[in-house]
Amino acid sequence: LVIIVVSINLCWHQFRVWMQLFLEKGRSYARNDALDIATWFNVATDIGCLTTGFATAALGRRGWTAHRARCLAFGICALLTAAGAMIPWLPKGRGLELAIVTVGLGVLGLFPIHYSLSQELSRTHQGRISGTLGTLAWVSSSIWHWQFGSWVDRTKSYDLGMMVASLLPLIALAAIVCLWPRSEIAAK
Repeated sequence: LVIIVVSINLCWHQFRVWMQLFLEKGRSYARNDALDIATWFNVATDIGCLTTGFATAALGRRGWTAHRARCLAFGICALLTAAGAMIPWLPKGRGLELAIVTVGLGVLGLFPIHYSLSQELSRTHQGRISGTLGTLAWVSSSIWHWQFGSWVDRTKSYDLGMMVASLLPLIALAAIVCLWPRSEIAAK
């Protein structure tokens, strides 16, 4: 679960923290235009998060196991988030904006699956598990931001970090598909 938590949190926080600077300094957007894109990104995150929950529940009603429904929903969200891998090759414009909104659709949709998986680990120690995982997410994120800030200072480019962060949920997907015990309970 640590791989999952770190991967999805690094991606989420990369966009949450650096997107505004990336748009303004990395692609020369005016501040108000960058704020508009950030607004649409955040609307997309809400849509993605809610849709993931509804879709997983709908699959459960159709007889899918919890594990299969979660893998499909997580996989779709990870692929949507991977649209950010195109960022280094996208200039300022609608293509870049669409890629960012697509990342938004996927990135926050990863979290409901993560939270449901963490609840499978222990009924009696859920608080400890969530607290420990949250701490690991914030510690890894702070190290990532420090390193990424140094990278931007040296290279004057945000592209590589945005691209790498967009691909991290695919690592989390591989961990869920390959390492997570398959649950046979219905996804209700």
